[in-house]
Amino acid sequence: MVHLRLNEKESNPNPYINFTTALPCSESFHPPQSDARDLLRALAAQLKPVMKDHGLTVNSLEEAVTGRLERRLSWFFVDQMEPSMGSII
Repeated sequence: MVHLRLNEKESNPNPYINFTTALPCSESFHPPQSDARDLLRALAAQLKPVMKDHGLTVNSLEEAVTGRLERRLSWFFVDQMEPSMGSII
């Protein structure tokens, strides 16, 4: 268990993850923030056996924003790594 949480409003689906946080969004946005939070809580519940077996703990599981720049940077690093990985194999 990461931390002892007193007076929590909802039960925690995974004792190895302390907080789950979805990005704030406007009410007109679909799907709403509550759906994103429910999805993160479901993911946390699915990760529970893996985290228990490997002794992993996480303080905060958060939804991340991906934009064009992040995708470009990730492809750039993959392109840089692929030639070096070929020489190892």
